[in-house]
Amino acid sequence: MAELTWNTVTMAELHYKQGHIEQALEIYREVLSREPNNANVQARISELTSILAPDRGASMGFREHIQHIVDATPGAVACTIMGFDGIAIDTYQVGGIEIDLPTLLVEYSSATQQLRHNSTQSFTGPLVEMLIRGELMTTVFRLLTDEYFLAVVLKPSALIGKARYLMRLANGPIAKELS
Repeated sequence: MAELTWNTVTMAELHYKQGHIEQALEIYREVLSREPNNANVQARISELTSILAPDRGASMGFREHIQHIVDATPGAVACTIMGFDGIAIDTYQVGGIEIDLPTLLVEYSSATQQLRHNSTQSFTGPLVEMLIRGELMTTVFRLLTDEYFLAVVLKPSALIGKARYLMRLANGPIAKELS
């Protein structure tokens, strides 16, 4: 299995070096579907996505929304738009908490996906928002579409209510851009 992955990644890098970034990205996504915990592949997908984003013009709109949420919320340290596959579309981080944010959010995306699936089979209705509060930080999740969610990471002293309000305001425009 490892040799198959190595050969596939080599092919993806060949496409990349030839300037065929979308084909390389497609190959990496195929590898990630077979190996969802492969951090190297996840990182490469994020790199290639960010290279393509300016050409597509989508990232700038995302960046404005997520940057506004962080900058306007006292105590916010990061905001991301992420797929349930664990791949971040865009992330804005100002620091303040020394954590491996990408890894944390990938783990949270798995938990969010499971809770989302379970909530559709319960009496509560579909999951709209979720909050995970720990001693060192709080993370608020808001579903954008069936495939993507918005997450804000906050210090314990942050104004969680303001973050939730700004996330609600950004929900419509971001979901529209994702469509």
